[in-house]
Amino acid sequence: MGTTSPSKITRILTYLLTGASLNRFEAEDLGDHCLTSTVSVLANRHKLILQRQHERVPNRWGKPASAKRYSLPASEYPHARAVLAHLTRTTGPTTEG
Repeated sequence: MGTTSPSKITRILTYLLTGASLNRFEAEDLGDHCLTSTVSVLANRHKLILQRQHERVPNRWGKPASAKRYSLPASEYPHARAVLAHLTRTTGPTTEG
C-alpha cells in the first residue's frame, strides 16, 4: 500500500498561506503539473481571490518564457484557512503524488 499525502489543492493552498508566491515551474516541486487548473479550482469552486502577476522566467533551456506568479493576499487568509480546514476534514489524505 502506498504512502498517503495531501492532495495537490491542499499542498498549494498550504504553501500560499505561508505568504509565498509561485509560478507554474515552481509548482512542479510541489507536485502540481498544471497550476492554472489548481488556481481555477481555488478561485471558482472555493471562491478565493488570488493575485496574478505576469512575469518572464527562464525555461529549462534558459530561454525566456511567460508565466503568471500567483499569491494569496493577506485579506484572503481567514477564508483560505477555512477552505483548507474543510478540504482536510472532508477529503483526508490521498495517494495522489
